Amino acid sequence: MQDSKKGNLPFRHGVTLSKSQCPSKPKEIESMKAVPYASACGSLMYAMLCTRPDICFAVGMVSRYQSNPGQEHWSAVKAILKYMRRTKEYMLVYKSSDLLPLGYTDSDFQTDKDKRKSTSGCVFTLGGGAVIWRSVKQKCIADSTMEAEYVAASEAAKEAIWFRNFLLDLDVVPNLPQQITIYCDNTGAVANTKEPRAHKAAKHIERKYHLIRQFVKRGDIIVADIASKDNRADPFTKSLPAKAFQEHVEAIGVFTGSFYCLLCSEFLQPWLMEVLQKVGKGHPETAVWIYSDNSPDIEGEALIEILESLNDSNNRIKDWNYYFVKPCPSWSHVTCRDEHVIYLSLASNGFSGTLSPSITKLKFLVSLDLEDNNLSGELPDYLGTMPQLQNIKFARNGFNGSIPSSWGQLSRLKHLDLSSNDLTGRIPTPLFSVPVFNFSGTHLACGSSLQEPCVSGSSIPGSTRKSKLKAVITGVTSGAFVLLLLGAIFMYRSYRVRTYKRDVYVDVEGEYECKLSFGQLRRFSWREIQLATDNFNENNIIGQGGFGKVYKGLLLDGTRVAVKRLNDYQSPGGEEAFLREIDLISVAVHKNLLRLIGFYTTSVERILIYPFMRNISVAYQLRDLKPGEKGLDWQTRKRIALGAAQGLEYLHEHCNPKIIHRDLKAANILLDDDFEPVLGDFGLAKLVDTRLTHITTQVRGTMGHIAPEYLSTGKSSEKTDVFGYGITLLELVTGQRAIDFSRLEEEEDVLLLDHIKKLLREKRLAYIVDEHMKIDDPTEVETVIQIALLCTQSSPEDRPTMSEVVGMLQGDVMTDRWAEWEQQEEVRNQEFSLLSYQYIWSEETTQDQEAIQLSQAR
Repeated sequence: MQDSKKGNLPFRHGVTLSKSQCPSKPKEIESMKAVPYASACGSLMYAMLCTRPDICFAVGMVSRYQSNPGQEHWSAVKAILKYMRRTKEYMLVYKSSDLLPLGYTDSDFQTDKDKRKSTSGCVFTLGGGAVIWRSVKQKCIADSTMEAEYVAASEAAKEAIWFRNFLLDLDVVPNLPQQITIYCDNTGAVANTKEPRAHKAAKHIERKYHLIRQFVKRGDIIVADIASKDNRADPFTKSLPAKAFQEHVEAIGVFTGSFYCLLCSEFLQPWLMEVLQKVGKGHPETAVWIYSDNSPDIEGEALIEILESLNDSNNRIKDWNYYFVKPCPSWSHVTCRDEHVIYLSLASNGFSGTLSPSITKLKFLVSLDLEDNNLSGELPDYLGTMPQLQNIKFARNGFNGSIPSSWGQLSRLKHLDLSSNDLTGRIPTPLFSVPVFNFSGTHLACGSSLQEPCVSGSSIPGSTRKSKLKAVITGVTSGAFVLLLLGAIFMYRSYRVRTYKRDVYVDVEGEYECKLSFGQLRRFSWREIQLATDNFNENNIIGQGGFGKVYKGLLLDGTRVAVKRLNDYQSPGGEEAFLREIDLISVAVHKNLLRLIGFYTTSVERILIYPFMRNISVAYQLRDLKPGEKGLDWQTRKRIALGAAQGLEYLHEHCNPKIIHRDLKAANILLDDDFEPVLGDFGLAKLVDTRLTHITTQVRGTMGHIAPEYLSTGKSSEKTDVFGYGITLLELVTGQRAIDFSRLEEEEDVLLLDHIKKLLREKRLAYIVDEHMKIDDPTEVETVIQIALLCTQSSPEDRPTMSEVVGMLQGDVMTDRWAEWEQQEEVRNQEFSLLSYQYIWSEETTQDQEAIQLSQAR
């Protein structure tokens, strides 16, 4: 895709998609599995939800086929990506004038060629820019164009009611009109909203869609006719010619520009900034949309440009995504600190190009490894402008020319390997001071005929006696120093033992296993960890998340371990604070908590060592089993649910200070040899004292598991973990993911929580139970689901504590609590049955969710 042309349209005019284009032959299906179709759709959905209504229809169309995409569907996805590449600087722009809210609705008759269903689309603008947009397959099968347009208008009417009530609650739009006007380009549908007998084809329309007539009669909305060429909802229902498409998207505020211009505009002062303050309380999810500090990712763009220049003809790097996905912490071959790339390791990939100047955009880069490729050209002099560089490994390539003099300015360089390249000329003198260097296998001026060696640490003629004398002096001095140091340590240790018991960690660089330990916690040497993980070989990666990568390792004594290399090495308070934190983590001892074996820390590294869990995690057992492996039975799942709850209860109620997990999910519940659950990753975010309000600048966690109050405010508490635990319970029962876009093909709910609530209302909970699991007593499953729903209530005050959850799992009566939940849920359903609300999609307003009706203001 990096070499593709830029596209003019997200969905080419005249293109149709259907299930008949899905592969049917096993070979074709297997071939398409290698295509990152679902990943691309997911990334595009997030882009569309945030600031790109112009791709709403296109994304909705391609997302219908995630379960079994064909080549035509993949071509449609690539068309969107090409368009996004051309319009990567497009943003929503709002004007200080024209605060009149307006709505547009449209439908395209029987767009779905498989089920003959039409597509509804709508967009609402304020300040000249779109604030709500939606493109969704209709639930019913319309028999006429008028019916399809009428259904679309009815769905848009409910959006309009919600939008106006939302603006009234905020009280920030002056002179808000009593009615919101919705424009429709079908005269029959417009007439039918006002007079039931205006169209004879209206008699067979489902009654629920006639609610729009009550809205019109009551004076809540006005449905007005408009010419098709002026209907701004057209791009949300059909593919259009390029000129018409561009005109429509500009009319809804999609321009080339920067979101930061919007944040600085005068328009924000009287209106949007006030919205931010008010929305943050009553509608936190809206504040998340309005105020975002995520700028276009410069480092991500730089990496893509670097990859293009390196010429990845073998397509070895498959997960670098140009489109709205940041490289930290998920991209392969990079290591990040504080969301900046510091290590770039691209060795042995068969690259045959050159190194792009875009490398200089990686301002925090510490290590650059391009060994064992086929790179050519001269060594880039611009690397000399990157003062953070400590490691440059270009061995065994085809670089030619001389070493740029600017490289001599790299004062922090510790390792330079240019061996086996076609290099000539003199070596900048400062580079001979680098602790580790290798210029062998080149034509550079070094070696026996000169005064400097080609490899660091090697001798040259005429210097042997001096080297030996220097070695003797160094050896005697070092021996004396070591004796003094050991004596000091012994005296200090004796003094400490006499006064009070405390952990002591010592790591002497260059010594193997020189350590003092207290209990089971030990400080590992860097060499031990390198040997255990095969120098952090990517083939040993067994997990990756927000905190860092996890490698499987084997210690010299045969112990299998998991090595977690943390992303955020700069802990508040520095290394001393980090040691205090792991000290606290180490004393959190419970059968359902992952035991910390040891650690390694320097100014640029934070590494934790844990026991290796042979059965990996709950997430693996639920969704990633290999053929022939047996899944979890119901009794094991119940034991996992109870064990995880008890581990969390210990963190909340028996640790001092209390520890809040902040990322509880199936992947962080590990399973030992006996399938006993142990919680991992606890204590890695922050250790929280309940006497203090805990507010973080960066929300930690996994989407779908994050409690709403934490996502919107950054405040975490024990109840944040309770929410995540409830979602994990639902995963245990269903085997499904908390967020699953592949469900869009047939289902209307992306979130597992919303899907289960819907099935509960329809009394169809039996349909959600994992089909691979045999259930002897359905009431047990129902009880676990009830506990999960109690844990995932929107208000943290309404959620139970983990000790209460443990009690309910062990049989405590919860009848009254569940009855109260049902009553509250019934009230909520009545209040919002006519309104669409973010994360609560009603039956009438969604269908298959493939177009994602959510927008910034929802």
